[in-house]
Amino acid sequence: YSSDVKTLAGRRTDPYWLLNATLFSQKLIKGLEFSAGVYNLLDQRYSYPGGAEHCVDPAHCVDVIQQDGISFRVKLTYHF
Repeated sequence: YSSDVKTLAGRRTDPYWLLNATLFSQKLIKGLEFSAGVYNLLDQRYSYPGGAEHCVDPAHCVDVIQQDGISFRVKLTYHF
């Protein structure tokens, strides 16, 4: 959960909830590990305030940045 956050323009973002899930298997076979994760599982639409580094000049700032929807990661690691 993230509460509302004040932007550079003085407005506030909407609060939001995120749900992530991770599956991890240690020693799937000798030396092999597997993990998979799904992020923003419910595909929540949310924005986060831009910072001063997102300003071309004081009159042209990015106030909020739309964040990613659902995404995933798969990882295999082999130790020898």
